[in-house]
Formats: sequence, C-alpha cells, structure tokens
Amino acid sequence: MSTATVYDSNIVSPLDALWTLFISQPKSVRTAFTKRLFSQDSSAYAELQRAVVGKSFKKALKELEEAEKSGLENLPDASILFD
Repeated sequence: MSTATVYDSNIVSPLDALWTLFISQPKSVRTAFTKRLFSQDSSAYAELQRAVVGKSFKKALKELEEAEKSGLENLPDASILFD
C-alpha cells in the first residue's frame, strides 16, 4: 500500500515523518514493529505496576515502624494501606 502525503508548507512534524516512514514499509516490517511496540508498552506497564507496589510497600513499612515506636495500639488500619 503506497500512500502519498502532501504538505502545504516545508515544515514536517517528527510524528508525520515517522508515520510516512512507517506506512512506506512492507506489511511484514509494520507487523513486526507493531508487535515490538506492544511488547514495550506491556513492559513499561509492568514496570509501573512494580513501582506502585514498591511505593505502597515502603509506605506500609514506614507506618508500621512509626506505630511500633509509639505503641502497637496505634497501628493503622491495614485495609487502607494499599490504596
């Protein structure tokens, strides 16, 4: 599939340049690129999830340490620690 892109000015945005390059590739290359892009997106999401869990865990440990210093009767409600 060949698609020509016509611009009114000599200025082409980086996104338009990349899109033009992408659509000019054979379908097998576009498919491989798309798979890799989705893989990277999934990896980035997994990393974000790990960061969120790590932050929540650190918060829980800090609150537990503070509660132990002030007495165990002041422990926070565990059901709200991981919001």
